[in-house]
Amino acid sequence: DYVRVKLLSIAILAAMAELTGGDAPIALFMGDLPEGDHCTVRLDDNFPPSDLPKGTLLEETVYKLLAKGRKSDCDFDLRESPIAAHLYRIMGNQGVHKSLQYATAPMNKENSKLLLESLPRDAVKLIAHFAAMMADT
Repeated sequence: DYVRVKLLSIAILAAMAELTGGDAPIALFMGDLPEGDHCTVRLDDNFPPSDLPKGTLLEETVYKLLAKGRKSDCDFDLRESPIAAHLYRIMGNQGVHKSLQYATAPMNKENSKLLLESLPRDAVKLIAHFAAMMADT
């Protein structure tokens, strides 16, 4: 489930990039990856951490890994994934699996629209709002 929800968060940004012309790098919407001591503003910085609501049908370990991150850094991934944690919290396993059917590589216009339509509207609005702020910087 961890990899699936991470893939979904990336696919959402790829869909937004595709629907806004298809020629923008995802880094325009996400921000650059941090390098050494150089910190950059990232899309993930805008998502506040949130606790897992009681009664939510999720894998608690997966949610904690997404929201709070690993104990140590690694070379292949960011420590925390606030966007993925947010999506996982509001969509659950089934919602994530349902939306992933539209996550194609490379992303095309048809699947971009279907993917964004499969998501909760508030999630799309929130991600689009913060991505637009990043693209404006």
